Amino acid sequence: MVAATAELQELTLVNRDRVFVCIAAVTGQALQWYNPEAGN
Repeated sequence: MVAATAELQELTLVNRDRVFVCIAAVTGQALQWYNPEAGN
């Protein structure tokens, strides 16, 4: 539901779940991996 809503609104999906990577591979949806620990 989250991925579908983001795609309909033409938004980049920010996530921490590898399932969304699979969804984006099929749909071509914009995707950004979220890692809050990267700044530390």
